[in-house]
Amino acid sequence: MISDAVGVCVDCLRRRPRKALEVAARAHRISRARFKLPPAPPSGGIPCGICGRGCAVPEGGLGHCGLVRNIGGRPGRPGGDVNVGVLTYYFDPIPTNCAADWV
Repeated sequence: MISDAVGVCVDCLRRRPRKALEVAARAHRISRARFKLPPAPPSGGIPCGICGRGCAVPEGGLGHCGLVRNIGGRPGRPGGDVNVGVLTYYFDPIPTNCAADWV
């Protein structure tokens, strides 16, 4: 089942790991694009610091998790209202992606 999502079978992972990683990385980028998420942790902006991804979110940009934005040089959540709850849901069929929530 994992090989269906990643696009690489276990034999390819073992025999041709470099090529297998290219295929898996492409599947990862495609999956994240479907949900309008950045393909990699951003750099060149304010440090987020909420998880261990090391995002530095550029002005107006979005963190790797898809939940942190750089709003006027400060990290913010969508909505920005303390009276509004943010339901976080993250789906990525590739189980190696660990940017799932506010941890």
